[in-house]
Amino acid sequence: MGYVTAALLVFFAYWLLIMYLERRGALQKFNISAVGPLLMIRTKRGQRLLERLAVIRRLWRVYATLGIVFLCVAMLFMSLLLLYGNYAVLTEKPEPTELNEPRNWLLIPGLNEFIPLWGWVGLLVAIIVHELSHAVLCRVEGIEVKSMGLLVALLPIGAFAEPDTEQLFGTRNGGAKKVATPSERMRILSAGVFGNFAISIIALLMFFAILSCVQPVSESVTLVHDVVVGSPAEAAGLRAGMLVKEVGGVGVESAKEALDMLKRNEGGSVKIVVLSDGEEKELLLRSAAHGVMVAGVMDGYPAANAGIEPGMVISRIDNVEVRSLDDFLAFMRNTTPGQVVEIYVFDVAGHLRTSEVELAAAPHGGSGFLGVEVVDNAFGVLILDFPLREYLEALKGVLPSLTSPLGWLRFMTMPLLPAPLGFSGFHPHLAAFYEVRGAGDAVLLIADVLFWAAWINFYVALFNCLPAVPLDGGLVFRDLLKPAVRTFAKGREEKITKAISTALAVFIFTSIIFVAAGPYLL
Repeated sequence: MGYVTAALLVFFAYWLLIMYLERRGALQKFNISAVGPLLMIRTKRGQRLLERLAVIRRLWRVYATLGIVFLCVAMLFMSLLLLYGNYAVLTEKPEPTELNEPRNWLLIPGLNEFIPLWGWVGLLVAIIVHELSHAVLCRVEGIEVKSMGLLVALLPIGAFAEPDTEQLFGTRNGGAKKVATPSERMRILSAGVFGNFAISIIALLMFFAILSCVQPVSESVTLVHDVVVGSPAEAAGLRAGMLVKEVGGVGVESAKEALDMLKRNEGGSVKIVVLSDGEEKELLLRSAAHGVMVAGVMDGYPAANAGIEPGMVISRIDNVEVRSLDDFLAFMRNTTPGQVVEIYVFDVAGHLRTSEVELAAAPHGGSGFLGVEVVDNAFGVLILDFPLREYLEALKGVLPSLTSPLGWLRFMTMPLLPAPLGFSGFHPHLAAFYEVRGAGDAVLLIADVLFWAAWINFYVALFNCLPAVPLDGGLVFRDLLKPAVRTFAKGREEKITKAISTALAVFIFTSIIFVAAGPYLL
């Protein structure tokens, strides 16, 4: 039984237990309620802590007022970014990637393939800070917090604060309870967002403080950058991020040396020694062909129509032997759209196949186009020289760039891009190449935790700034909209404001789904 199947069985067993306990009334005895498999465990404890934190009321009000400004700026930024995302999907019609997978739109470490498990620290901090900020500002403004508690779905996944909603969103009707004014409510709602922004900035500053002490172990390393799916390299156990030390019994100090040794052994086998997670491994690569391996095929172009697939090796085109990437590119430069060529490929089983292909027009230029991406060897491995010092200096340069919106956009996309363009932590691949002198490896792990805490808190804040009810941004937008509507529709402002807010929320959430699913639909 696989781990995924076992985890699903445990989860469904837990869910059945919750349903049974809820039906028997056992949960209610302990002030626990269930929403599907999600448990809300409430407690009155923590009220004294809230009162202590809320003592400096003037300071908290300044803090929350500043939060309104941040929320409004982020609301505009996110709205424009979402509109641009819709426009890009409609006009460019991009191919689906890992970013479009539903699991990667959730900030759940381990489920989202871009976020490692230690991202849980950042996620829990984000949720706790967000809800605690709301709760403290409720007490500052005289709004009761009925309970606080944990959200549990087999494991704790967050926290919540439960204010008196009649006080927070009600209207003044002469009742005994205080009702929040629009300005008080906006401060309460903005506090959670601003708390996440504050944690993000603090964690980033701590991350860059550690980064200033980090040094590379050498100027550059020879690194496995990518491995073709279904290739001999993948079958042998090569993975992206491994450090190449020897090829064919010869030590290599550059990607060119490693590639030259691989090319010499095409059509046979070669031993390669790599460093993986601090451990040396000797792997045996076997290839039945000479040439360049197909790493990717573009849908709708000649190669795809001819049945050429990733993992196949192009060894000849017409009467020209293709022994290297230079041979392949030189031949294609001298072709024309509509020209018919004969492609000789070895499939993944080592069988030679031939196909007559009519070339398409190249997207950029007047030559013929086959529609493939290739790597310069028949083993299916892309090896690059990774400039350790240059990469570290570029990473340090992110901090001063955060004075502009483009710098924050770069920060937002860092974990989604592979090195050397992005950064997702020193572990597991980069930890072997960097060190903090006088300190252990744990310091780099702390740096990773701080980075993910900053990134997740930033995204939690931005998402909550969207002008869509029931998000904080949507509720603040509704309070800001109502006075404007009152100027031309006095007496009907409540109804019109609600209609506009609802329509905008539907548009926002539909747009998010469209940006995620659009590449699959168009």
